[in-house]
Amino acid sequence: MFNSPKLHYSVCLGLHVFLVFIYLALSVTGAQKLEHRITFGVDEGNTVSSRLSSILQAYITVYSATLLFFVQRVSIRQNLLRHEPLTATHDFTTAWSGVGSAVFSLYNQLSVPASSWRVSGVAAYLTCLSIMHITTPTLFTLQLFSSNTSIMVNTTLALPNVFNFWSAYSNEPQTQSEVPFLLRLQSSRPGLNGSTIFDVLQASPGVGTAIVNAITFDVTCGFVQGSLSNYTLLGDDGLYKGRGMVTIPNPPAPNTLYSSGGRLWPHNSQIVLTSTYNFSDSQGVVESVYSMPSTPVMQAVGPDPNALAGALFTPPLSTNYSISSIQIIGCSLPVIYQHAVVDVQSGDLLQILEPKNRTSGWTPFVPDAAQPEDLFRHEWPAFFSQSPQIVNGNGYLCPIRPLGGFGSPRFDYSNCSTLNSSAIDTAIMQNLGLSPWIPAPKPQLTLGMLENAIANTTALIYWFCARYNATGRLPLDLSSRQPNSPYLNLSEVNVYQENLTFRLNLNTFQLVLSTLVTLVLLFLAVILTNSGGTAEASQVDNVGFLQSLWLSHQHPDIKALMAKIQNPSNTELRKQGMTTAVKLGAQASGDSMESTGLILQQFSNDS
Repeated sequence: MFNSPKLHYSVCLGLHVFLVFIYLALSVTGAQKLEHRITFGVDEGNTVSSRLSSILQAYITVYSATLLFFVQRVSIRQNLLRHEPLTATHDFTTAWSGVGSAVFSLYNQLSVPASSWRVSGVAAYLTCLSIMHITTPTLFTLQLFSSNTSIMVNTTLALPNVFNFWSAYSNEPQTQSEVPFLLRLQSSRPGLNGSTIFDVLQASPGVGTAIVNAITFDVTCGFVQGSLSNYTLLGDDGLYKGRGMVTIPNPPAPNTLYSSGGRLWPHNSQIVLTSTYNFSDSQGVVESVYSMPSTPVMQAVGPDPNALAGALFTPPLSTNYSISSIQIIGCSLPVIYQHAVVDVQSGDLLQILEPKNRTSGWTPFVPDAAQPEDLFRHEWPAFFSQSPQIVNGNGYLCPIRPLGGFGSPRFDYSNCSTLNSSAIDTAIMQNLGLSPWIPAPKPQLTLGMLENAIANTTALIYWFCARYNATGRLPLDLSSRQPNSPYLNLSEVNVYQENLTFRLNLNTFQLVLSTLVTLVLLFLAVILTNSGGTAEASQVDNVGFLQSLWLSHQHPDIKALMAKIQNPSNTELRKQGMTTAVKLGAQASGDSMESTGLILQQFSNDS
């Protein structure tokens, strides 16, 4: 049963059809990228890749050997059913020895054509099997790709809790004085980038990006108008009308900034800078400069006709440093609320909307009468007024007491703030390269540079507030993502985590080529194993060297025919073999020799 030619023929074609089905299924899989669903970890890449290649190599070796066994056995037996010359049978059988033998047999057809088409088919079949041995091990590869998964991660909000923080900040001058030195730190500053502060991830879940809240301080400055400045009513806190006045520190130092805030404009995010360095705009124009001794600096106008009409002041400039003029600049604190893209692993800012171009030309500074909705903006001027003094002065910032119950309208000197160059002023000066003890920097500093310096310093202050610890001392590790501060606000953010993994990938070129080759193999198998007759069970299923010896012994006429050849070259032997045909069959006499199924027939030289 297992030696049945029909069974061998069915198995041979079945294996070829199944091979075609496998590669057609792989083609559909590759077209829809279904294989990408199979993934492996990065640490498994090398192991899986080597094992996958070995498995594919073993698969094609075993499968092709099985194909070759059945197609060779069936095709040779079917070839013996054909009434062909002995040379044709020899060439066809020899061709199955390998690709080299097939090519050599095909070459022999040039001298003595015996079985050109069938030998060509064998050569093509063996070549296709060789191609399968090359393409199959590289059919699958591992492709590195990144997949994004969304997870929730705890964050530290960019802004501290202002209610809890302010009392501690205002009572800790030793910590406030450290603000200028933060500019010189070279360590990482998670949550700070220039004039922008943003939420900080408390943990790094891996590789990826996160979208967090960000606040950009977009400081805008302008020149303060002269003696006719009229500041409108900005608010009423019950006792004090929202007016104020400012005097100039005495004596002012060169290349120095003096800020004033607090109650100058209550409920507003605005400060006034007095500078002994004259800033220009981008066109080189210098504004808001007042010289000694005749020019009044500011006029604080009463809230109504019955209030104080105003007061004129002249700056008590110092002759020690040959200072003859000062510049008064008003600044406000617009903010940009936006989202920032940060790197999950490093915490660095990747993408954010940059603030608009800083002021290119001088414009009048007009205090905003609207009350800021954000408490942290309302407290911004207080950072300047509460900061400890670094450069001495004796100017004052005083509110105006209105009419009613308290006598005539007057300045409320009991609630004045001393006007000095504070630690924050010093930080701004460091940012600009200004110092009272060294020459002014070159080239000329511009108004835009001043706005940038104030914005960057403001961002630094709020960023530092989030790292202010309960002991009132500067924390040792400002680069920590989880600062030990009681003034933090915590939240959560959706993190898009980037996971690097390997996925299974079908190589298109190898897949297409292999699919075409399997179709060719099926076609050749059908041609080579189909003789047009029915293969009979026989003990002879090959015509090799041993079968040739046996055949010559059983047929003395063949031995005598070959003995006549004086020069047994390959060509001469093949020519002589063209005169004898061999065919698988059975004779009616039934003796032992004829029952083997080999029938020989002698051709004439003319045939």
